[in-house]
Amino acid sequence: MNSNYLKKLLFSISFVLMFASIGYCEKTIPNVNDFFRDGDYKDIEVLQPKLGFIGSVSSIISGVPSGRIPSSDEDFLTQYVRITIVKKIKMKDGIQIVFQIDEIDPNGVPVTYHRSRKDEGYHEPLYYAYLGITSDGCKVAMTTKAFHDSPKDNPDERHINGTIARCGRYGIRFPLSATFPPALNLQENYRDNSWMHKEDHGIVYTGATVLKEPYYMRVDASLIQKVYPFMKAEQKDKRYYSNNDKTLSEAKTPDSTEVIVLEKETQLWGRPDDWLWLELERTDNDGNIIMRCRRWNKKQP
Repeated sequence: MNSNYLKKLLFSISFVLMFASIGYCEKTIPNVNDFFRDGDYKDIEVLQPKLGFIGSVSSIISGVPSGRIPSSDEDFLTQYVRITIVKKIKMKDGIQIVFQIDEIDPNGVPVTYHRSRKDEGYHEPLYYAYLGITSDGCKVAMTTKAFHDSPKDNPDERHINGTIARCGRYGIRFPLSATFPPALNLQENYRDNSWMHKEDHGIVYTGATVLKEPYYMRVDASLIQKVYPFMKAEQKDKRYYSNNDKTLSEAKTPDSTEVIVLEKETQLWGRPDDWLWLELERTDNDGNIIMRCRRWNKKQP
């Protein structure tokens, strides 16, 4: 083979490989219109332990001791929630998807509450959720107030504090803490989507496994919070979150933050481009079930 021809061939191959690697590193954000359409909604069935059972939101709010472990369907309270895509807002380095989360009855009618015996009842959303999608990954924020038309550089700045998140709004926990379509995973490893908000609280993705039908993927995540001096009773459950490796471990490293795991959850997805899982199960750090969710209206896409 002619040496000049060989040199040209090797140069061409190197040129192609160089641009392939550049294209990989850029990691452009997919068109979110392929995943999210304004007005689309999905209904879910939410099961949570009843008052007096471990993991009950009502027990936390009322202060009623809970020592029994729920063991049958009768030990769980069933409620229904509608999650609606409200709006898409452009950010400096990506986009925010705004969700409105409402409690509904078994007929799909918004549930109303009464401030007093004299009023006719009122309805307000349980939460608004903000999914921030940037080249660095996906991050969920939430609030109980009306959504804002102007995004912030850090979408998680709207995140309400951990106490409210754990207790729930009108007795229903926030269901989207670690939710985003698997197809929007722009990282080399799913765990690289993990994050901490101002080193206070955050989400750690601990696993993502491709499954056989009818499911596509199982995603495991932990909800974490930084350990403070007044949290002495929870010191025994402390872990260390590595800000560089984005992992949890029992070993402290120079870049790690001391945290506790508030809750763990497992998501079962039907397809990579769906914007909501088919099923979700959340437990406390001792493995007690505190919330089970599943898609309710089978006619929805």
